[in-house]
Amino acid sequence: MERDIIIKHMWGATIAPPKYKESYIVTMVDKYCAIKEAATPVTKMIKEKLLRKTVSTDQQ
Repeated sequence: MERDIIIKHMWGATIAPPKYKESYIVTMVDKYCAIKEAATPVTKMIKEKLLRKTVSTDQQ
């Protein structure tokens, strides 16, 4: 089971899907963390732009 989890946690990049429910759980958590890690700088940038826009609108 551990071998399956380690090998297939990158499912999508590997051909065969995971065999065990634990493998799917690790895969989904890994994908969630990767998406969150990639999206955090983008969402931060968008929030900062919206804040600057709001502040500049309030000053006018």
